[in-house]
Amino acid sequence: MVNAIKFVYGKTLKDFILCLSCLNFAEAEKEFKKFTKKDYQKLVLKIIELRLTGIFLKFIKNHDHINLKNELFFKRLLERHSFIVKKNLLAYKDCLQISKSLEDKKIDYRFLKGVPLSLNYYKDINLREIRDVDILIEIKDLRAVLKELGEIGFHASRNPKAEIEKIKVDPTKYYDAPELINSNGTRLELHFRLGNQRPDIEDKIRKQIFFNLDHALIGNKKILTSDANSIFLHLLYHSSIKEFFNPGPLYLTDIHFLINKLNKEVLIKDIKELGLEMHLMLIINIFNKYSKEKIFSKNKQLLEFSTEKKEEISCCENLLINRELGNEFTPLFLSNSFSKLLKISMTFFASKSKIEHKYSLGTQSNMIWKFRFIRLKGILVLLFRQILKLKSPFNVFKEIRDLRKIDKLIS
Repeated sequence: MVNAIKFVYGKTLKDFILCLSCLNFAEAEKEFKKFTKKDYQKLVLKIIELRLTGIFLKFIKNHDHINLKNELFFKRLLERHSFIVKKNLLAYKDCLQISKSLEDKKIDYRFLKGVPLSLNYYKDINLREIRDVDILIEIKDLRAVLKELGEIGFHASRNPKAEIEKIKVDPTKYYDAPELINSNGTRLELHFRLGNQRPDIEDKIRKQIFFNLDHALIGNKKILTSDANSIFLHLLYHSSIKEFFNPGPLYLTDIHFLINKLNKEVLIKDIKELGLEMHLMLIINIFNKYSKEKIFSKNKQLLEFSTEKKEEISCCENLLINRELGNEFTPLFLSNSFSKLLKISMTFFASKSKIEHKYSLGTQSNMIWKFRFIRLKGILVLLFRQILKLKSPFNVFKEIRDLRKIDKLIS
């Protein structure tokens, strides 16, 4: 176990993963040669965890002398990836049906994150795993959209019997509807906002996503997306503010495929207006370091940041590679008071509105205690999994330090 921990937190693994994420295969190969054969299985498990299988297989294909092909765990990786690609295809098929259904009703929408990135920028269904489909709609259309999705086979993942068009969502507390799923296993997240963490920033990015209309093609059929700049701004908000770098180094891969499509002058202007300069400089410094590119290299502020904030950059690299603390527990460690602890503890006694949102109760108020028990059980399972995920007290304290350092920089 000690050796596994050292490997997962080792510099060689970090450098390999970050070079691989930036598709800098030449530098990634130098790091790969430092691994021993006994490291390979642990490496493959980390690749799966970070959703980098497609990029890793591309790296292996371009470096035939890397002998992994006869290992049983590598063959299982190939089988798993084949399943992911088929799942991606099913998700694209569902996107077409969703698009047609919403456009027939003249409902405005935009596909977010993975789907437009894969179709318009990666342009290879083998490279990026689509975990779920994200759609942004206007809050006024929520009930109509839920009705349409119900008619094409989507249901609430936590409560399949619920009539989803009757789901009650409090827009003052939540930014999305309860998770939906269909018979293909396609998970759908229906957003009417991008998040609750920074409403001022979220509102401006959301408006830009709707204003800057673009499309992606599946076959010869269009689905509605936004332009590259808006996608980049959403990535910046989602990864650094909403998820606190939990999306991992796939964030860097997204930037790699997106960067040459950006209107950089307009982007810098928008980022300054949104107050996201620190967020941008943090991730671009990491991207430039491991890709060996020079994005925004003439930006004086960026150059100063790279020399003055080396510790913060290193902290961010650590968070991209290893996150032991789940997002649910992160606010506790970023707080200097017990208010967050009190807030988290109150989830064990969740209000009716919270339970209805997660489990799609609709009008079944008589079932409230049943679902309260289910939610309590779910939280205990989440807590148990979090405890199992913790590898050592030292790593936890180090991650808390990194989280606090970055939070201080970008708050």
